[in-house]
Amino acid sequence: MKQQRTHSVKKRSHFLILFFSFFLIQSCSQNLRIPAQSSSFIQRDLLLSTSDILSQLATEELSIDVCNQEIAEGFHYLSELPSDHFKTEYSAGEYEQIIKDIWLIKKNLRRHVGNWESAGVMTRQCAGSIKAALRASRYIEDYVSLIYVNQFQIKNNHKKLTGFENTDSSANFSKPFPWVLSDKEDFKFREDLKSGDLLLWRGKTSISASIARLGDTETNFSHLSMVYRDEKTGKLFHMESLIETGLIVEDFTHSPLHPGSARIVVLRHKDAQLAKKAAKFAYEVASRTMGTKDHLYYDFGFDLNDHKKVFCSEIVNWAFKEASKGEVDIPLYKTHFDMKNRTFLNAIGTDAKVGFQPGDIELSPDFTMIAEWRNFNYSRANQLKDVIHSEIYRWMDDYQYNFKWSFRGNILGSLVYGTRRIPLLGNLIEDKLPLNMSRRTLSSVMTMDKVSGIIYKKMMKDLFKEDPHAIYSLADLKKRLEKIRVRDLEKFKDQVRANRNGKAHANPLFHHLLGPT
Repeated sequence: MKQQRTHSVKKRSHFLILFFSFFLIQSCSQNLRIPAQSSSFIQRDLLLSTSDILSQLATEELSIDVCNQEIAEGFHYLSELPSDHFKTEYSAGEYEQIIKDIWLIKKNLRRHVGNWESAGVMTRQCAGSIKAALRASRYIEDYVSLIYVNQFQIKNNHKKLTGFENTDSSANFSKPFPWVLSDKEDFKFREDLKSGDLLLWRGKTSISASIARLGDTETNFSHLSMVYRDEKTGKLFHMESLIETGLIVEDFTHSPLHPGSARIVVLRHKDAQLAKKAAKFAYEVASRTMGTKDHLYYDFGFDLNDHKKVFCSEIVNWAFKEASKGEVDIPLYKTHFDMKNRTFLNAIGTDAKVGFQPGDIELSPDFTMIAEWRNFNYSRANQLKDVIHSEIYRWMDDYQYNFKWSFRGNILGSLVYGTRRIPLLGNLIEDKLPLNMSRRTLSSVMTMDKVSGIIYKKMMKDLFKEDPHAIYSLADLKKRLEKIRVRDLEKFKDQVRANRNGKAHANPLFHHLLGPT
């Protein structure tokens, strides 16, 4: 009887992975040659699908084979489906149920990671699959939530959100469901935070997207920070290491914390005393060093063991390791920087082969997901930026694309680099461009930002100018990007030939900045 139940769970779980995989962006899918077939596991009804998935994930046991073997074949089938495959016309109450189900699906996925780890069967391949499923669930969640929000926008005679809005000054966690998801319906950000809580962030810039997509397993996140609450005064402090500043501590008891962010997840360690010790250590280090000659600048090398410089996730790893006397080493599964073309990594000063990307913390089962904030003003823009950066990294590996340090770019980079060291002028940009950022790192970051910005504007013009609410599958977006790349490469080749012959030519969009060398 037990064997029968396991088979049923595995079959249903196959459907779970197939459903999630439709929304994945994975470069490895380019190598699949499995013929697409129909699937009895796929339903067009999103409400029934999420309910069914949740009921199956609620089981105590789930086969590790689901995680290790079935995602690739599911992805290939669903990657070919059109963007309108799933029914998405529901009442407000039904949308609300779908969103709540997906929140619980994410929590249950993380629970099964803990079960597999305890059983000693967890693998790196499975870790990548779960990261992909969590990432995919958020794409679905954002899409459905935006429709839900716009139902109320229309009802109240307000303008519908497109997800491509440029600015929003709303304080984080300041709006109710579905902007905030939590088991606690009246979650209050400042009141409910505890010492040792982690904040997992996603910004709205292209640099945030480039960080989130870097490595072998892409995530939704680009930053990780830590909370400390003073037990005597009740004051809340926030410790983080930013590219612009290095390690800092900020009192946010009464002030907003990075308003207008795209996404924040609150994670809490199961051992409250350990978390308190870790938070106190991070607070003391940041307070002691910030603004002194011992200031800990940002570590572009992503070295977890050398604390002379500190990157964002490193302070979390360092704090918990110190608090546990070396017994707790998070995250459980780290990102591998094993791309074939490491030119960009080397240019920004990253020598590490394995690192702690912010999103890696999601696979540490000792942390519980307490709440999540999503800013729907930026949700679709971030998804488009994710696709763009995933493809840029793929071009680097598949076509040996590299950034080209143009004369103009080097002059601009050198000018900005030098300006930071001039009194008064340097103070104007000190918060954005740290003194420890090398000239080559600065040029690399600036060029990546420029290239991705050019492609983003082109995609917006081609796909969303006439209808900013238009829906495209991720497969559609990737196909459009490939067309843009091929056409621009030909234009670049024409430019090179024309220059040799002294003839007039049209300039390429971006191949003069990024292309095969």
